[in-house]
Amino acid sequence: MVLVVTFEPPAIVAQFVEMEAVPFPVLSDVSRQAYTAFGLQRGRASTIWSLATAKSYLRSILHGRLPRLPRGDLTQLGGDVVLDADGRIVFVHRSQNPADRPTVETIVAAIRRAKVIDKEHP
Repeated sequence: MVLVVTFEPPAIVAQFVEMEAVPFPVLSDVSRQAYTAFGLQRGRASTIWSLATAKSYLRSILHGRLPRLPRGDLTQLGGDVVLDADGRIVFVHRSQNPADRPTVETIVAAIRRAKVIDKEHP
């Protein structure tokens, strides 16, 4: 199962899910307990407004994806976490800046490993 956790308020989440037709659950963690539990930090201004971030936004624009105007806490960095069926962490990537994301292939490989770890739930 894919699950997205964001710190945006539920009303913003609902708008996003509807506008983007997100096909999986999106949860609102306004208190950021999940962010804290997985060690997701806030970035400094120099990491948020960096050349790497600008390049990432430019790549998105060149691929036809216009970035949204920033809102909320711009310093909160995200991450990607894969858990197995027993809730054990099998992969965690803590972003160092907004452009720091693992590849889709890396995440898919982690998901496959999670299924191998949990032989009772194929």
